[in-house]
Amino acid sequence: MSHIESSAVDIADKRVSISQKGNATPLSADVDHVFQDPDEVEVLEQSIGPLLEACIDGVNACVLCGGSSNTNHAAFFQGEQDTGGVAMSQHGAGLALVVLEHLLALLHEKDARQSNQPSYAYFVRVAFVEFYEESIVDLLSPTQKKVGVTDTRGGGVDFKNVTKLGPITSMDKVKMAVSQGRKRRNIAITAHGPASEFTSAIFRIYVKQVSANGGKVLLSTFDLVDLPPLNRLTKSTPALRLTEAPILNKALYAFEGVCKASDTVSSFPPYDESILTQVLRHAVGGDAMAQALLFLAPNDFDGSKATLHVAALLQKIQNFPLVHTDMIQGIRRRHTAETVYLKTELESLRTSAAGGGGSDAATFPLVEKTHELEGRLLKEGVEKAKLKEHADAMVKNVTEYRAKYQELVESEVKLRKQVMDGEREKLRLSKALVDLQLENGTMLERVEKDKFDLTTKLLNAENDILELQMREEQHEALLKTAQDGAVQSAAEKKELAIEFVALKANFVALNNSFQKESAKSQQLSVELLTLVNQKNKLATQAGELEKFKLDGVERERTLREEIEGAVKREQEFVEKWGVEKARGDKLYEEKVALGFQLKSISLDAEARQLQYEKAAQDIALERHAEVAALKKLSDDELARAQAKQTAQADQLRGFESTVLQLTRQITDLERMLTKRTDEIAQLVETTARQATELDAERNEFRAKLLQLMGEGVPSAEATDERPKEKEALVTELVRSFQAKESETVATIEALKHHSAVLGKRFEALHLFSLRLKRILEDNHVKCDDIPDDMTKWSLEFADGKDAAENVLKTMEAKYESTQQELRLQLEKNIHMAEAYKGMLGDKERNQQALQAQLASATAERDRLREILDKYSQGNANEGVKQMQETLLQQIQDLRNLYNSKQDNGSNLSREVRELQKENAELDAKLLGEEAKGGGADPMKAVEETERRCVELTTKTIMLTEEVSSLKQLLKSTAAKYQRRIEEIEAQYR
Repeated sequence: MSHIESSAVDIADKRVSISQKGNATPLSADVDHVFQDPDEVEVLEQSIGPLLEACIDGVNACVLCGGSSNTNHAAFFQGEQDTGGVAMSQHGAGLALVVLEHLLALLHEKDARQSNQPSYAYFVRVAFVEFYEESIVDLLSPTQKKVGVTDTRGGGVDFKNVTKLGPITSMDKVKMAVSQGRKRRNIAITAHGPASEFTSAIFRIYVKQVSANGGKVLLSTFDLVDLPPLNRLTKSTPALRLTEAPILNKALYAFEGVCKASDTVSSFPPYDESILTQVLRHAVGGDAMAQALLFLAPNDFDGSKATLHVAALLQKIQNFPLVHTDMIQGIRRRHTAETVYLKTELESLRTSAAGGGGSDAATFPLVEKTHELEGRLLKEGVEKAKLKEHADAMVKNVTEYRAKYQELVESEVKLRKQVMDGEREKLRLSKALVDLQLENGTMLERVEKDKFDLTTKLLNAENDILELQMREEQHEALLKTAQDGAVQSAAEKKELAIEFVALKANFVALNNSFQKESAKSQQLSVELLTLVNQKNKLATQAGELEKFKLDGVERERTLREEIEGAVKREQEFVEKWGVEKARGDKLYEEKVALGFQLKSISLDAEARQLQYEKAAQDIALERHAEVAALKKLSDDELARAQAKQTAQADQLRGFESTVLQLTRQITDLERMLTKRTDEIAQLVETTARQATELDAERNEFRAKLLQLMGEGVPSAEATDERPKEKEALVTELVRSFQAKESETVATIEALKHHSAVLGKRFEALHLFSLRLKRILEDNHVKCDDIPDDMTKWSLEFADGKDAAENVLKTMEAKYESTQQELRLQLEKNIHMAEAYKGMLGDKERNQQALQAQLASATAERDRLREILDKYSQGNANEGVKQMQETLLQQIQDLRNLYNSKQDNGSNLSREVRELQKENAELDAKLLGEEAKGGGADPMKAVEETERRCVELTTKTIMLTEEVSSLKQLLKSTAAKYQRRIEEIEAQYR
């Protein structure tokens, strides 16, 4: 389990194999669980959980921890132990304390579950002991006192005067006590190695559950066993005992011997060889549920080999767990008392045999065998009572499981209803939240719409203001342009004025110059043309100047008009600007007011939104808390439901395995039914064959009888005269024979039928016990197909067992005497048959004499008939005739009797030979059964012997009665015939 190394240990699914270098053949074993470096809780949850449940239900449980000395199985068992400040490799509290803590938790949970039912008060105590050299040390005692073992009243084994810690209410005290007990374990060094390699320990938990009303009491124990190191099992026992002390490894080899003996049915496990095996009697082949926790270590081939060897032996052991109720405890106390009584009787017989003669020594094996058979019968009775109790408990558990399942279904329906209510509430909250969100969205849309409208109005106002500002800027630009134009016009006017002044000055200068020139023109004729040209040019310039002047004047006028228009427009613009400015101021005031109103509306909307968000958040938090609580509740319910569903799934798997087992049982039953049908067919065929043989023998008997009667008749004429008498005699003989034969056949058939019914019931009980064993192995039961009359069968079989016990006590003593009596009776029958044959010979001779007398009587009759014809009346003749016919009928009966005696004598001889042959076969079969000994079923041998003895006794009695009746019939017939002869002679005299 711990520290697996692939080079030495190989794990494939649940198959563990170990191999050694140089050895090509690995050793392997199939296990239930494989752990690698586990802790105590993991092992407990995956494998030991069912044992805890069984212990709470009243079943003893045991966990065997074992491995070689190189593993840490002891530390895993008892927990971490400090030795000189150095801790062991395995850390933790130890499996013992973890199991105890979980067991207390399960008991508390059981007490909490049964709130509606009568509760149990539980008391838990613990004991911790160590085994070393066939002595027991109390580890919980400060003085480490030595204790012994004692048999309990319930048939178990307990420690005598051991310290029991409890009732346990706190784990702290137990942990401290177990820690002190770990320190008290033997860790000394011996001459053969550490003492820890030869020690073992048991941590026993006592659980007592008492009903609240003081009625039912459940007692159970949970043993955690630390086995001795197993690696010494690979060594030779004699060699090891020569080198080591004789009792040092006694517990280990005794444990191996018990495991080997528990595998076979013929031998009883030697529990008394060691104290450890005595204490483990209930765990190895007993009434406890047991598991083995075995450890492997790498590079330890011998220890791993010994561990797998022990695992293979433990897997073959079959236990029969029982719930230790008051009834089971009473049955076990009774069985223990009977065992003690039988042991006492056996010891007294041995003592008397040792002190007596040879006859006592000869009868001692028979007495011992009788006691052994009585012990087996008692054991079988106890086992059947246990099985019945277990079956009742299983039926009760099935009923409880059904009730729990119904409760689970109801709780699941309630949980689903709660979940549906939670979902509805969640949907309602979601709907309310959605409505709130929609309303919030609508309000937000309104606010956004109002905000958008206000923003639109504000933007429109801003656009108007910007437009007005742009118009004002345009007006200002136009005004500036007009002002610039006016300034430019004024500048141009000034320039034109300057030019006009300059032109006027030039004109004046030119006029002066013209005048001078005119004065000079006269003088200057040469320059006249030039001057004329200049004049024309100047005239042209003057015209142009005049024209330019007119244009300037026109332009000045236009400018004045434009200036006046600009002034007018400026005034209008100023007026309009004042109006627009007033409007802009008004719009700005409206903008500011709208801004303040918008801000207040936004603040109100934000406040309302915050209120809504806060309210929605509070509601959401509340709903979330409710949903979380509901979710947590539903998760808890779902977890419990899943746990219950897991348990139901486990139960379903158990039920499926039970169904498979029942299918196998049905197949076995069908095969057994086919076998029984074949046997019945063979029995019918044998019966038909025997009926045919009986008819043939009857026909042969009748033929021989008729043949004998025919031989005794002197003539055919006499035979023809008396057919009615012959037929009547034959019919009477055959009727008596058939009546006796029918009675015998009916008795035999009734015995066969009763034997067949008992056989079928025994087979049914046997199959039922096998099925219960399989169900117990699977640990889950559902027995819905239990026959209704199983209890009646069990009671009838128990009564039959009691009768068989009483018959068995006398059967062996009577058997030899019965055989001797049968032999003597057969010899007497043979002698009687021979004497009867002699008597038949005498009767035949007498018959011949009677025939001679009959001939003389016939002659006398003829003579008397003549006389009677003469002297007698008709009535007398008729009386004589009737007397004669009666006499003839009696003679015919006598002949038929003679023939039947001959046939009966031959049949008697044949039946005597058959009885001798059957007696020899019975002796041989009995010797064979005695040679087989305990291998065969003693009850079958006893039933077969009883049946054969009954058949032989019945046949002998029938033959004796037939011989006696034939003798009486022969005597009465002879006497009657003699009297009739004497009467006839007296009448005719």
